[in-house]
Amino acid sequence: MIFLTSAAEALQEIRSGGCALLMSDLRMPHMNGVELLTQVKAEHPKTLRCVLSGYAESDLFDRAWSIAHVMLTKPCESSKLRDTIIKLVGDYQPGLY
Repeated sequence: MIFLTSAAEALQEIRSGGCALLMSDLRMPHMNGVELLTQVKAEHPKTLRCVLSGYAESDLFDRAWSIAHVMLTKPCESSKLRDTIIKLVGDYQPGLY
């Protein structure tokens, strides 16, 4: 796991070494989560894209449905987050995404 503080850092990390799973919030400075997920989907379509956000009632949340594999809302129990990650990574087959 790598924890980053901006969408730009996430893109740089994915571009330099790939990524099996991206977990992103929706509201971030400079580039929102929908923009980040859209760019990752275009450049690295095999990367699993997940949203973890407290903005379930927002336009961004609605727009993210079509580009995210999983949508989770905050607060999210740690066991649910862990189980979601395990399932996604466990089911991950690069040729399918």
